[in-house]
Amino acid sequence: MPYMDGFEFASALKADSTLPFIPIIFLTVEEDGQDRAKALDAVGYVSKPLDDQALVALVRQHLA
Repeated sequence: MPYMDGFEFASALKADSTLPFIPIIFLTVEEDGQDRAKALDAVGYVSKPLDDQALVALVRQHLA
């Protein structure tokens, strides 16, 4: 993303009081990605290389 990374975007999204219902799932190769995802109250975390079944399962879980 040209102006911010995904963690900065997630932080901005969580700070917007009109959008508290949007679940965030992180896809990252960063070693501290899981810790950062938890700190930003993400609903899930999938590391790269991508496990597509894990991603689909997380999405399905949060679409209900």
